[in-house]
Amino acid sequence: MSGIDRLAAAPWIVLLQSRFDTQFVTKADTNTILLMAGIVVAFVVFLIISGASHGRARAAGGARRYRRGAFRRRAKQLGLSRAHIRTLEYVRDTYNVRNPMALLANSRQLDFYLNKAIAQIDQQVAAEDVKEAQKLTLFRIKQIIERNAQKSVSISSTKQLKPGQRLSLCGEDGARYPSRVIAVLKDGIAVEAPETDSGQIVRWRKWSPVVAHFWKPNGEGFSFESKVTGYNTFKGLPATFLQHSGKIQTAKQRRFRRKALERPCYCYPVRIVTLGTGRNRRKKAYVDKRQGVLGTIIEVSAGGCSIRATRTLPSESLVKVDFETDRGRPVSSYGKIVRVRKDDALGSIMHVMFTRVSKKNLNRINSYIYEYGSE
Repeated sequence: MSGIDRLAAAPWIVLLQSRFDTQFVTKADTNTILLMAGIVVAFVVFLIISGASHGRARAAGGARRYRRGAFRRRAKQLGLSRAHIRTLEYVRDTYNVRNPMALLANSRQLDFYLNKAIAQIDQQVAAEDVKEAQKLTLFRIKQIIERNAQKSVSISSTKQLKPGQRLSLCGEDGARYPSRVIAVLKDGIAVEAPETDSGQIVRWRKWSPVVAHFWKPNGEGFSFESKVTGYNTFKGLPATFLQHSGKIQTAKQRRFRRKALERPCYCYPVRIVTLGTGRNRRKKAYVDKRQGVLGTIIEVSAGGCSIRATRTLPSESLVKVDFETDRGRPVSSYGKIVRVRKDDALGSIMHVMFTRVSKKNLNRINSYIYEYGSE
């Protein structure tokens, strides 16, 4: 007999024992026995119902529980390699992640546990190269999931924009200016009035055409054409008002997330010289620090950066860029200037694609962008 059966039978045993031991049973005693019998029956029914409910809940929970195979299939669909999947499974097991599938959805849980893992790597007793390689693997997992986990964002009208969305506004002169959406109104959108490097507000003529570019967190890019309808102060900010547009074009998806930096940098040309003759002939690269350019990094990503400067180096130049992501965190990188465009009367912007960056420097860039880890 089970514990529940024994518990249910106990009152009946007491009642039967009382009946055999008593020669005379009164009417009151009969009512008492019936009352107690009713209570016992109700109790047994309650146990049966509770047990059935518990069984159904346990069965449902079993259906929802984590499946290793499903996790690996989804990770593979996102483009994660076997090494990446094993690393994520190690993170899952180390921190006892309750909902492992959330790690594949570019969720807050993914950020939380990757951040913990990177902080733990910094505390390990291991060679620096090993620690930097481990951290870089975690950042690459984040980048792949971020790029592929989110569904494409369908945007067909500027009425779908949200306050705070960062924009890049381009006028007829081709210069681009950073801005952001202040408010989406019935007849148009109010954006922060763009400024030149000297702090002067850019004022295009009324009805001047402008092109706005913006990017979503997963790297999807969009652009639309509009016209300037006026200027005013809106919510305490100098604002430029643009017409709504119902034609949003999709741009090529960025491979890496970008983040504004606005810190000084030095950009040096890298020269290639030929040494020796005949079979001993070889090429050597050196950094020409005499021709360095002082500029400001506008934004940075794991793949490159944008540098504003009054004097620029030619497009296609090989360069070395020195800057800091935060005070006391220097970064050196090598790259190629893929494009130079006029910014305003005071200078131009060089778009640099990184070609060689050490693991340590790349991790410093990623730590700044994703705000992971600490040193």
